[in-house]
Amino acid sequence: MAGKSLKDVYGQVAALSCVESVAGTAVYTQFDSSINSNERLMMLIHKVEYFIDPANLQLILDSTDRIRFGLSMWSLGAGVAPLYNSSGVLDFNTIGVINYGAASNGQPLLLEHQKDFTSNPGGGLISHPSNLFLFVVGISLASVVGVYARVHYTTLPLKDSDYAELYNMQILKTIIGV
Repeated sequence: MAGKSLKDVYGQVAALSCVESVAGTAVYTQFDSSINSNERLMMLIHKVEYFIDPANLQLILDSTDRIRFGLSMWSLGAGVAPLYNSSGVLDFNTIGVINYGAASNGQPLLLEHQKDFTSNPGGGLISHPSNLFLFVVGISLASVVGVYARVHYTTLPLKDSDYAELYNMQILKTIIGV
């Protein structure tokens, strides 16, 4: 290995957790960053590892039960559940079950799940560090659910035009709720 060096692809790792306070009510946890929203930096997210407690998975009993979770560039507000096509949603995942006849003849189903973003254009998902949220909501479940995520990312400088685009997108969301 003499003369060969390894490049660290995932420069930084963040740990986030998000747990509902009331069953069936969407909740958002903001990424805790020391980076000011005025700094011209971006977060390039390469990989996200989601963890759901097996006790939460046992709450999924039939085909109407779901756990939705993912990453968003902003909170839609307490109790407002994001959809896969909601503005600002970066990664959307659903865990449910498909039943074959009787409810006891089912298997867990993982829908819309993507964890490795390195093949995306630019090598990942782009967000400003101060505008990243983890969200979770249980649908038709008897108890609260939670999700834990480990986010692998690098922080890179933004060109003025790129920073303006991210900033304007946040301003539009604040003003007209897009």
